[in-house]
Amino acid sequence: MFIPEKSLRQGDPLAPFIFLIVAEGLAGVSVLAVKATLMCFELASGLKVNYSKSKVGWKGISSDKLSRFASVLNCDVMKVPFTYLGMKVGGNHKRLGFWEVVLEKIGEVERKFFVNGRENLLD
Repeated sequence: MFIPEKSLRQGDPLAPFIFLIVAEGLAGVSVLAVKATLMCFELASGLKVNYSKSKVGWKGISSDKLSRFASVLNCDVMKVPFTYLGMKVGGNHKRLGFWEVVLEKIGEVERKFFVNGRENLLD
């Protein structure tokens, strides 16, 4: 018998990845099966899915079907491109605008850790 020693907590960085793994495995399954799986996830993990903050997106299905899917799950439809962990997903990576956020972040890190070309280690 498997007895878990640690559990997921609200805000755990692994929670979105576990959700994505489950969602990927449910490709082609009915929306009610997805809803039931999410309910099982809530019961098993002790976490609650915040549907008002959640969005659903799926490649290769009509926008009408996606809207019905979102309606059953009580969440919004995801628009592409979207931002995940501060990075654009689904945008055109060949355009400079796609990389502006990344370049800004690199600039912030440089300003924080390097002053006048010298390493500035903070305690």
